[in-house]
Amino acid sequence: MKCMVLGLGRGSSRVIEDATDVDIRRIVGEQYDTVSSADGKFTIYVHELWLVADLPLNASASALAGVVIGGPAVIVPLDQETLVEKTFNPTFLSWLIERTVVIEDKLENLYEQNRTQKNFVLVDSDRWVYNGKVFAAIVVSSDEEPDGSDPRRHNIWFFAPGSMDPFSVRMVDYSLREVLEDLILGDEAAAEGSIQETFRAPLQHFGLI
Repeated sequence: MKCMVLGLGRGSSRVIEDATDVDIRRIVGEQYDTVSSADGKFTIYVHELWLVADLPLNASASALAGVVIGGPAVIVPLDQETLVEKTFNPTFLSWLIERTVVIEDKLENLYEQNRTQKNFVLVDSDRWVYNGKVFAAIVVSSDEEPDGSDPRRHNIWFFAPGSMDPFSVRMVDYSLREVLEDLILGDEAAAEGSIQETFRAPLQHFGLI
């Protein structure tokens, strides 16, 4: 299929004429989401972590979708019959660049002002940190597979308020997205008095239940 990768920096976007699903997953992850462009002409493949992590704003993808999107994205035209040079023609590219420049600063401000959920933040090359309601911080680091494939083993450290000595657990056979989502939902639930299994041991360790 023909598609266009919308990167995060100027000059980072590119057209791929014969992309496969493997190519798309390599860019946006195994558990990507999809949204439709505002004009209904494109399917936008959105990075798998866009709802659970604070990814850098993708102003171009946001301009096309009409919603704020973070992280790299791939746009695939519904019309796959038209030649790629006609779909991603100079007029379209100029419009996308102009629209991106116009709304980028505004979107950054709206993104910060209207954020309703805390998400994980990447603070190192492989460490994600979440400052929740029950724990002062939850840190996640993934172990890489020997062949470099998608890691399914994750180390998690829970830090209680006022404590620098964490309680650690390990989750296996889950994707990073599933782990981050589970921890966000678990922290929200614990704050409301509902204890999920992942949180029971660290909460007991710190005497929080």
